[in-house]
Amino acid sequence: MKRLRYASEVAEPVIGKPAATIRRRCKKIQGILGDQHDYLALRIVLRELGSQTQLNGNNGFTFGVIHGALGQRALRAEHMFDRRWQRLANGKARRWIGS
Repeated sequence: MKRLRYASEVAEPVIGKPAATIRRRCKKIQGILGDQHDYLALRIVLRELGSQTQLNGNNGFTFGVIHGALGQRALRAEHMFDRRWQRLANGKARRWIGS
């Protein structure tokens, strides 16, 4: 994804709008994938914090609520990725790539 994005940046002055479209779409996909990674990584930390809080005799409910909310965000990011990926793969803008 990064290679395609950066190749599009380099090609943009020559190719024009189609390269710019690919670059923007790749950037959005990279952002979605980064967000999803962050959500999943945070869920691991929250699960550990909730467990430690419970073991210390306190209520870890809040960590569980946040854990669940991040799970929903990760699912939404996955759906957004699917839509964006299809748009990138099926778009007319990629014709200049030759694929």
